[in-house]
Amino acid sequence: MIDALFSSPTIFFTVPALAGTLLFVIKIILMLVGGDADTDVDGGGHDSSTGEWFSLGAIGAFVMGFGWGGLAGLRSFQLEVPWAVLCGVAAGMGLAGLMVLLLRQTRRLASSGNIDTNNAVGLEGDVYLTVPERGKGRGQVKLVIQGRQQIFFATSTGPAIASGGRCKVTAAAADGILTVSPIA
Repeated sequence: MIDALFSSPTIFFTVPALAGTLLFVIKIILMLVGGDADTDVDGGGHDSSTGEWFSLGAIGAFVMGFGWGGLAGLRSFQLEVPWAVLCGVAAGMGLAGLMVLLLRQTRRLASSGNIDTNNAVGLEGDVYLTVPERGKGRGQVKLVIQGRQQIFFATSTGPAIASGGRCKVTAAAADGILTVSPIA
């Protein structure tokens, strides 16, 4: 069995298969312990689609797919070397594409955390912590803004608004503090 993997021409596929698999296993271990295991080779971010294709994850997936796909073509399907190379390239591109797709979907799950409080003006929400009357301090309100429920500090334009009461945002300050009025 070992001789079959390391003889000519299978060694051409065995080495990338084992190297890509080792890189994949190391990447998984780093992810499990909290390390950043997916950096770009060119040093750029993941903002462009070309950067995703040159990440360590995508390159490792291609190398692993090329090796195992080529071995499968050569040994299992009894293909000639050029056809096994094409089989390896196809498998490598497929795995790299899958890795890029998974990276994109994972990034879509992450939120940037940037909430524009100006989008809160006009929204209605619930008072989380009593908002004191005008000029007497601040409370907290709970709103759904930009598709997420958030709690903001708030001041009142008039009378105090008790916890559990409803309010409407009338203004947003640059520091993120909202001005609210009670809803009758």
